Amino acid sequence: MSKDLYVSPYKLQGFAECPQWFYFEYLDEEIHPYRRELKKPRSFFTVGDCVHKTISAFFIRSAGQRNEQLLFDLLKQIWDQYSGARGGFENAEEEKNCFIEAKEMLKNFWKRQQKMGEPFYSPGIVPGKELKKSEIGPDLILMGKLDRIDPEGEDLHVIDYKTGKKEEGSSFQIMAYGVLAEAVFQKDVSKVSFWYLRSGRMQTFLYNLEERDKILEKINTIVSKIKAEKKFAPRVGSRCYICDYVQFCPKKEEVLKLLKKEMPSQREISKLPF
Repeated sequence: MSKDLYVSPYKLQGFAECPQWFYFEYLDEEIHPYRRELKKPRSFFTVGDCVHKTISAFFIRSAGQRNEQLLFDLLKQIWDQYSGARGGFENAEEEKNCFIEAKEMLKNFWKRQQKMGEPFYSPGIVPGKELKKSEIGPDLILMGKLDRIDPEGEDLHVIDYKTGKKEEGSSFQIMAYGVLAEAVFQKDVSKVSFWYLRSGRMQTFLYNLEERDKILEKINTIVSKIKAEKKFAPRVGSRCYICDYVQFCPKKEEVLKLLKKEMPSQREISKLPF
């Protein structure tokens, strides 16, 4: 086992929601090597993934090339890689509706983007280096994929694109991205925001030394719990709707009863990891 412990906001939130999921995803010696094969394509993940990849590809192009039509062209190219069962679509009608949703989100993105300047950072500006890592404590590495950082005077403004139907992001997640951005780029962060692409609305939080210390304390608290955990007991809840390990779960029967009540395609899951 590596001396350094690598954590991300998604990883830490996952442990808080269900220690058993965390164990399957990262620690189980039998399941962990096959976790990629076990993951099922889901249409709502595909929509979010395609929109994020489209925006990243958009910023690879020069400012003079960027327009709304370019966004739509890039979306179509990326979408083709996920079409049909590969994207978790049950039928052509669902795929069509999801594509329309993705296109509407990009329309909202372009509407606001025209009033904004050039990002300080976007994955598309430095392709292939999307995953950022930085040491935030002894043997503790914080990592994550930052969607976008804009200049804010001499400081930075961290922005996370949200494609879910609920305008409800995790303040822990976005503040943790602020910690990561400061550590990676060695510049102060003064704002962190969720950009809800379905409505175009942006939700902004002030970020300062006090907030950073609170998040670092919370990260260290969760890390201590992970290190001390022995049982990794399952918690039946919203994560079950997007869990790929239900067949191995000790509470499988209880989870299956939950899933029969309300299937994911009919439900707005508030804590999707994008």
